[in-house]
Amino acid sequence: MKKTHNYFLLFSNCIPVKGAQRSIICDLQLNRYRFIPTLLYDILQLTRNKKVTEIKKIYNNQYNKGIDEFFKLLIDEEWGFSTNTPEHLPELDLKWETSSEITNFIIDINKDSDFNYKEIISQLNELRCEALQVRSYEIINTEIIIKIAELTSGSTMHNIEFILKYYSELTNDFFEKIIRKNKRIRNIYLHTAIEEKKEALPNNLGNIYYSIQKIESESHCGIIHSGFFSSNIELFTESQHYNNCLNKKLSIDINGDIKICPSLKKSYGNINDTPLKSLINNDEIKKMWGIDKSQIDVCKDCEFRYICTDCRAFLTDENILSKPIKCNYDPYTAQWKN
Repeated sequence: MKKTHNYFLLFSNCIPVKGAQRSIICDLQLNRYRFIPTLLYDILQLTRNKKVTEIKKIYNNQYNKGIDEFFKLLIDEEWGFSTNTPEHLPELDLKWETSSEITNFIIDINKDSDFNYKEIISQLNELRCEALQVRSYEIINTEIIIKIAELTSGSTMHNIEFILKYYSELTNDFFEKIIRKNKRIRNIYLHTAIEEKKEALPNNLGNIYYSIQKIESESHCGIIHSGFFSSNIELFTESQHYNNCLNKKLSIDINGDIKICPSLKKSYGNINDTPLKSLINNDEIKKMWGIDKSQIDVCKDCEFRYICTDCRAFLTDENILSKPIKCNYDPYTAQWKN
């Protein structure tokens, strides 16, 4: 005799998010999401405390067939399951914590940038920085690349990226030699290249991405696109409480001016005379770090708000809480423009 289960539950790593026009379920373990009708979102809010029969009764049994079909589909696609003991599966804790005072740092450089890289890396180590991105929009000497790679080889950073303007000396062999000595370097992005391609370095040393796109300044960042969505637990939980682009971030622009992001106008001193540690409790910086999607116009009604990045540098108007101007998605129509 087939056993009947009274409850339907989503797996704890599968979390529904309601949008203005439609909703999604985010699978934070398998890094995927799927669209669902908003009615199903409302139903899923009831499943932990109510039996399926009780939920059907709330809707006067008008949607019995649809509810059964939806639940079966979610079970078949491994988003949820039937049970008689919902209390045995607690909800996922969506707290976000880190021991790092700075999690990510950007260094923008050009041929005239004259930084004390040893001192900068030392300060980042003190702050337990986790990730570093080095960017250049013009051709720079390979000695600078080698120096930064050497200085970060024993650092706290476990994810280092270079975004550089391509020229003939930046070969696969050149980067392979560097990464063999510093496996913290994960990816190399070369813009203004002659062709679009991806090269995998041997022995899983990382990838080199060649792009024909010409990137001439920091103004090229801030683009919101579905290809950048990431349904993972780190981004999702951080997005609940903080700005997922700016939180725990600092940077220096090509002049050494310290900013939260190089694309933002506000500077908080210069790296030559302002210790990074002196800024981590700055009230204005902490306020910017804390602007989450629930505060941002339009974004707060978007079903993608917890899996999408954000930009406070390029906005639709002067209000710091306005929608990113480089986002072409309208959650009220569920349509992408262009």
